[in-house]
Formats: sequence, C-alpha cells, structure tokens
Amino acid sequence: MSEQKWVELSQKTEHLVSEYKKIKKERDDFKKEIEELQKQTTKLVRTSKEEMLLKERIKVLEKDKQIVREKVKTLIKILKEKHLFNNLTSTTE
Repeated sequence: MSEQKWVELSQKTEHLVSEYKKIKKERDDFKKEIEELQKQTTKLVRTSKEEMLLKERIKVLEKDKQIVREKVKTLIKILKEKHLFNNLTSTTE
C-alpha cells in the first residue's frame, strides 16, 4: 500500500475511534439517566404505596371514631335514663 493510503486509512480510523467514543459517552449518559429515572420511579411507587396505606389507616380510624361516638351516645342515653348524667355534669362543673 502506498503511504497516502496508509495516511487516509489512519485518518479514517481516528475519525471512527472519535465517533465511537462520542457514541459510547452518549450511551453511558443515557444509562445514567435511565438509572436515575428508575430510582425516581421506585421512589414514586413507594410513596404511592405509603399514601394508599395511610388512606386505609384513615378509613379505619374514621370507623373507630364513629363507633366511639355511638358508644358515647349510648352511654349518655343510659346515664340520662338513670338520671346520672345530670348529676355527673353538675359535679364536674
């Protein structure tokens, strides 16, 4: 091969190596971006699950609150029937 062909081949090789490095860097950047997005997605899913659990807990607490209210109403009714409720309120004042 002539010297000029070697020079051309060398230049093409350098160009290809340079292009390869650019593409590799872009690929690595994309990998990092994908990893970050996966982390964010995992965090969002975890947060969503926690939110769902908290909503369920709130529902349970609301039911408990309603049950306690009913029990208090029933207790007041019983005490009133036995004329104890008025005595209790007047002694606590």
